[in-house]
Amino acid sequence: MAALTLTQLRARVRQHLRLENQTDVSDSSDYGSLSQDANTDLINEIGKRVWSEVATLAPEQMLEQTTMTYTANTEEVALPSAANNRIIRHVYAVRVSGSTNPSDRERLTPVDRDGLADFEDSGDPLAWTVLMSSRKIALRPMPTSSTVLYLLYNPIWTVMSSSGSTPDQLPEDYHDLLAWGAAAEFLAQQRDPQAEYWREKFDARLEVLKAYIMQTYPTTRYRRRRKPDYSRSM
Repeated sequence: MAALTLTQLRARVRQHLRLENQTDVSDSSDYGSLSQDANTDLINEIGKRVWSEVATLAPEQMLEQTTMTYTANTEEVALPSAANNRIIRHVYAVRVSGSTNPSDRERLTPVDRDGLADFEDSGDPLAWTVLMSSRKIALRPMPTSSTVLYLLYNPIWTVMSSSGSTPDQLPEDYHDLLAWGAAAEFLAQQRDPQAEYWREKFDARLEVLKAYIMQTYPTTRYRRRRKPDYSRSM
């Protein structure tokens, strides 16, 4: 199955609801006034639910990566936007300035805030923690020169907003799951008994997706975007 765009998903939701106008319209007066914006919100809400269940099945295999520079002699530095509000799993410090070779990266030890006191104030960083209130990262010892960090984190659901956007975080064969879930949610809000039909389809398909993830990882990756190879730096 080819990837479904947001426009196609919205149209499928309307088809499942058997609305008078089953195309992706900007607004509607039939059946609870399912507007285009409301339809989009439903689809994204279901996407978040699906992703939250899928991502927990193989968190280490579904990591994404970003980099940042930790300023010398600084107690804490703001996280880059890519890693902000994400669960950071691993932090690597580049030990050779300017190097992009994974062998020149050292994995740092995660500690809680109080654990930072167990390390020297300055020197080569050995430990890290994320300060949740300020969304900053702190290293100890604090590096005496600017240090490049590689942050490995669990991504969150990417909200779809443009008509041509697609739910790339899910395998293409399971994109229709979002339309089924959205239809079930809308009908439930309307207290329509047909909600149970779409809920059962959604739940059954979600279990198939979860089984697929469990069988697929860690040897292959379903996402179309290539996964960075972290194994060389472990």
